[in-house]
Amino acid sequence: MITVEEKLNIFSKLIFEKVQNESDEILDKMYRENKKIIEDYRDEIKKKEDELINKKVRSGQLEKNRMISDANSEYKKNILNKNNDLFKRMIRQIERLAREFTTSEKYVQFLNKILMNVLSEFEKDESITIFVMKKDYEKHIENILKSLIDNNFDTNRVKIEIIPKDIIGGVIIVNSINTIRIDLSIKNKIEENKNYIGQMLYKEFDKVSDKNE
Repeated sequence: MITVEEKLNIFSKLIFEKVQNESDEILDKMYRENKKIIEDYRDEIKKKEDELINKKVRSGQLEKNRMISDANSEYKKNILNKNNDLFKRMIRQIERLAREFTTSEKYVQFLNKILMNVLSEFEKDESITIFVMKKDYEKHIENILKSLIDNNFDTNRVKIEIIPKDIIGGVIIVNSINTIRIDLSIKNKIEENKNYIGQMLYKEFDKVSDKNE
């Protein structure tokens, strides 16, 4: 016959086994849950880390692009400034060469040619005024009068005056009623061609810019 003590021992053992089994299940469940929490947390950290890295990369790329853009802008600005300086120097060089030209023998031929080409525009005018530089008045007035005669233009209808401004060379002719004014000065010819000179320089500037982009 089983004693009360033995019954208690058996009952205690069963209870212990049940508690043990339940504890194991609880611990296993907790382990799995904790493992999932840890893995989810790791995934979240990895995701945030990747996002942060990508953000830094994008930010770095944007910063890189910005720096490249700023560098290109600065480069173009410097080239443009140099181009403007070159343009100014070129105009000064052209003016210097033009002044040298006005001291040559070919300049006399130039004066004769421009007068020959323009006098027909003033055939119906009672009188005209030819404006020239002081140095041309002093040096070439006889040549100018001769050119007028050679082109059958009545010199009595002509006044030759010194122009107060610097036109480098050439002539400006105005009729008596100021309805016709023809500027054949060298200064004006240079001004008229500034756009062309500038366009040529800016084309070269664009070529250089394209190569460096």
